[in-house]
Amino acid sequence: MSPFKEYRQLGATAFEVMTETGEDGIVRVRFDNGALMTVESAWRRPVPIWSGRIDGVSLAMEMLALGEDWALRHAGFTVRGRVWSPHAWALMTRMPQDAAVEDAAILRAPMPGLLLRLLVAPEEAVTADQPVAVMGAMKMETVLRSPAAGVVQAVLAAAGTTLALDQPILRIG
Repeated sequence: MSPFKEYRQLGATAFEVMTETGEDGIVRVRFDNGALMTVESAWRRPVPIWSGRIDGVSLAMEMLALGEDWALRHAGFTVRGRVWSPHAWALMTRMPQDAAVEDAAILRAPMPGLLLRLLVAPEEAVTADQPVAVMGAMKMETVLRSPAAGVVQAVLAAAGTTLALDQPILRIG
């Protein structure tokens, strides 16, 4: 397959890539800075779990379709992304931009389990990496730490709540 140009956006970062699928089935992605990435996977839509190898490293992540966007979840982190054609990218860059919104840090459940205790309250100042909650799963307790310094803006889950993977617990801004 001949290479084709597309634009990818992950979070707030966008970049131009040239993508080519070789006869061996390996996708080679060359970034605008010259870096090359190889991707091997048999994943196809609508399977929710992507598994494969990126630059020879085995990896699995959840792929959630959100309209034209994707949410990629791995190891407790979620990032939204989108793939654009060159024509769509050219049009998108001419669209008016929304006013910047200050992004608060969200503490999410790193695993399914029970939220045993909250160690902070709304409007309480916290430091980065400060213990803020305790989760229990499989008869083990896990201390959750603040992802950033700031003030607890909202408690999004109460103690005693059973949480799903990546469920928001606290918003810190």
